[in-house]
Amino acid sequence: MATAVDLPDFESPYTPVHPRFKQDIASRLILPALAVAYHKTGLDYEGPFPSSYTVDNAAETLTIEFNNGKTPIEVRNNHGYEVCCYGHKSCQSYDHWEEAPIVSHHTASVTLSTSGCGNSHPAGVRYLWYETPCPLRSCAVYGRDNDLPAPPFKKYDGF
Repeated sequence: MATAVDLPDFESPYTPVHPRFKQDIASRLILPALAVAYHKTGLDYEGPFPSSYTVDNAAETLTIEFNNGKTPIEVRNNHGYEVCCYGHKSCQSYDHWEEAPIVSHHTASVTLSTSGCGNSHPAGVRYLWYETPCPLRSCAVYGRDNDLPAPPFKKYDGF
């Protein structure tokens, strides 16, 4: 599998379901195929994936580390993250999510503002949880060395 969340093509003459950027998608699919099916080693075929979450209620932040700190990331913008705050009945409903912009980042982590929770604290976080999450090649987080985007994810029910 490969993610193509950053390859929308609304101007495609073949409808958005059939984007023109098939070479980008193909090159992303070849990497895991070579590693998994053909047992080639040393291939970096996945985008950054969250491995740990640290909430600092006093600073109103949530830090997300990727791949246990082993994969350097590139941050292209501060959009795409949302938090669900305690006090709501459920984080499974769209209505209870607040924007959580990236306020800082390091080699393998991003820190989000959770100030949208007010006096509460975050109970969940999600990334790129939209039908069309970001413009062409402009999602927030990519692998620095492989230029692959972090996939959408959702984590709730506490940290």
